[in-house]
Amino acid sequence: VLRFLGMPILAAPVISFPLSKERKTGWLPASVEIDSRNGLQLSVPFYWNIAPHRDATLTPEMITRRGAGIHSEFRYLDLDYQGALKLNWLPFDRVAKQSRYGLNLQHTAAPQNPHQINLQVMRVSDDSYWKDFSKGVGSLTPRLLSTHLEARQDFSNWTSYARIQNWQVLQSSVAGEEIESPYQRAPQLGVRTQQLWNNGLRLDIEGEFNRFTTPAGVSNGALPTGTRLHSLASLSWTRRSPAWMITPKLSLNAAAYTMDAPLNRGADMGQRSLSRWIPTLSLDSQWVLEREARWFDASLRQTLEPRLVYSYTPYKNQNGWPNFDSAAKDFNFDSIQSAESQFSGIDRVADAHQVTGSLHTRFILPENGTELLRIGLAQRYLLKDQRITPDGILLTQRISDLFLMGATSIIPRWLLNTSVQYSPEVSRIQRSTVGVSFKPGPLRLLTLAHSLDRVGRTEQITWAWQWPVYGPSNLSDPPLIKASSEAYANSCRGTWYSVGKVNYNPRESRVVDSLAGLEYDAGCWIARVVARRQSAGLKESITGVGIQLELVGLSRLGFGTNPVQVLKENVGGYQALR
Repeated sequence: VLRFLGMPILAAPVISFPLSKERKTGWLPASVEIDSRNGLQLSVPFYWNIAPHRDATLTPEMITRRGAGIHSEFRYLDLDYQGALKLNWLPFDRVAKQSRYGLNLQHTAAPQNPHQINLQVMRVSDDSYWKDFSKGVGSLTPRLLSTHLEARQDFSNWTSYARIQNWQVLQSSVAGEEIESPYQRAPQLGVRTQQLWNNGLRLDIEGEFNRFTTPAGVSNGALPTGTRLHSLASLSWTRRSPAWMITPKLSLNAAAYTMDAPLNRGADMGQRSLSRWIPTLSLDSQWVLEREARWFDASLRQTLEPRLVYSYTPYKNQNGWPNFDSAAKDFNFDSIQSAESQFSGIDRVADAHQVTGSLHTRFILPENGTELLRIGLAQRYLLKDQRITPDGILLTQRISDLFLMGATSIIPRWLLNTSVQYSPEVSRIQRSTVGVSFKPGPLRLLTLAHSLDRVGRTEQITWAWQWPVYGPSNLSDPPLIKASSEAYANSCRGTWYSVGKVNYNPRESRVVDSLAGLEYDAGCWIARVVARRQSAGLKESITGVGIQLELVGLSRLGFGTNPVQVLKENVGGYQALR
């Protein structure tokens, strides 16, 4: 019998558990989850230690609103490969009136193996699965599930690869919540190399063949399909010293297309075979100057880091050409300093004749390298109108938006950072982010951030915190030392901590998502409770509660979604009590 504060919480005829890190076959602590969509969910996992390099976990579960199901996971680890297979199955969902399943297979060859085969399969039973069973999807984009098979061969400085990739798109029946699927590639064949020489020369070459198709459920007439053969090559020469670096570079983007149907718009309307090659010439000059400085009676090292980038790309009419994988890059402080195209992918190359200037200055403590202050600005000047733009509108504005950034930790325990995009054409700030955080010691954190995007018409305010609210605390004691001290562990006085995060949209006057929790550290045990509300669409949200009892050194007994995992994923800078 296992007793907690004199109350029996677990009893069985026989209980055994390892006192080391060795694995052991047997039942794991049960977990109970509760949320507004599924009700109460009881899971009792059974762990099977098959072999030193094999194991499996079978988890029967009961969901009050939907019925009984099972989660299974099989893992394997070998010298040349490793992987895991997860299968979640609900034989009959009483709400959806059908069988539900989620499948996730990952297989990866060992990194040191030059002959690699990587496989990923992600599939679910229906479009609503990501809402009803968010943990069962396992994808960073839960509505876009990838299945791909890759074979790769590394030899010397060359890499050849072959891939097949397709998608399962989980569409919504609610207007405004539809998503656009990327193209499927079947096959994708390529080779690439990188050659470096001691004199600063560098050669990069990539050649690739792709067959683009549309996912199941997408009309073949909605998007053009076909094949593309492309080549990317660049030759650069870097000359450097401790104070400066200059890199001239010549790049080439060449592509040839064969379409399944004639183009229906643009200057090449009616054509099925197209080809083009577009060169880019750039010159990147970077400098790092230093001087000793004094500020508030402190000896500092100040840097001045100017950078000048010139790039030229001739115009090539791409109106009406297929666009299989290109999208506009975010225009920000980092991207404006690059000589690369404003588009990702291969199919769109922006013409350019421009010069970009940027300037950074930093104040550094010379004894330990701590950066107390950083200020930067960047702006671009067009020498010629740009015709290929993300919005398709001719760009005649000679001087681009001005980008400003700053970050400082001059005030002890405080960190302030900001970035601003100012438009001289309309004389106002187009985008801005401001964030401030206060961290006076262990387990103490306050953050406030505001982001505004007038172009995308979005605005968000974020609060996050972790702070002791009641009980003994000492700013100078590290948490692990405090928790392990005998006097602290044997005392009846524990410490309460509050933790949480709120994302608020001022334009819509609503909370987008939020979580709030309490943690109680009694030394030899910790109790946590976390409530979370997250958006599942424009008009839907899911509310869940997690309760956890951690018997330090023994186990964690949970009720609801794992509070520690939720806090780590959502509260930046959160520090676990252990």
